[in-house]
Amino acid sequence: VDIAGVLEEVGRRPEDLFAWVRDETSPLPYRGALRGPSGVLLERAGNSLDRSLLLAALLEAAGCEVRLANVTLPRESASGLLSRLVEGIAAAGGGGEEPSEIRQAGDRVRRIAEGLRKALGDGAGTGEEAEASLAEALADHWWVQRRREGKWVDLDPAGVTAPAPSRTVPVSLGGGRIPLPAADCHEVDLRIVIEAFREGKLATDRVFEMTLRPAEVLGRSINFVHS
Repeated sequence: VDIAGVLEEVGRRPEDLFAWVRDETSPLPYRGALRGPSGVLLERAGNSLDRSLLLAALLEAAGCEVRLANVTLPRESASGLLSRLVEGIAAAGGGGEEPSEIRQAGDRVRRIAEGLRKALGDGAGTGEEAEASLAEALADHWWVQRRREGKWVDLDPAGVTAPAPSRTVPVSLGGGRIPLPAADCHEVDLRIVIEAFREGKLATDRVFEMTLRPAEVLGRSINFVHS
């Protein structure tokens, strides 16, 4: 469940690492970096950005120069991705003599996908609107580009033949930080506020504020001590 473990198991050839992420992790329809490399390794699932972050981290650890690429897919392409995702979930439930670990992983992915559908469906109203919301999330598509012989080569675990990226982001994940703006990441704002009476009136002061990104701190302990 960590980068070093995957490298030890798979090796350092970029082609093998790409194939491992493509085949051993599953796509999910949500926007923004939420799980990060650690979360995708733990759950074996993530959206295009989180899976790309995992692939970028693996390739970087193997000594490759990489960057993230992003584009908004046309509606038809996003709907096609959603159909493939649903078909994949249905196929995973077809039974067979799979090892228990694979069955459990498939069950988790199905539960997560169903939960996402219900959550979005409740807010969207109709089934068509819920499907459109999922497709819109998939339209925010990310993949990895690896520099090889002076050229950037596309590596997309989702297998999408995307147009030229609308933007690229240099990436270095060695320090655990994700080099993306807040608009591309799920964030949690933690605030500590104190209350006190002053001149007969209740006043509040914000004494601490910190923004955390789940994709960066997943699996880590965070302790707060005050006196």
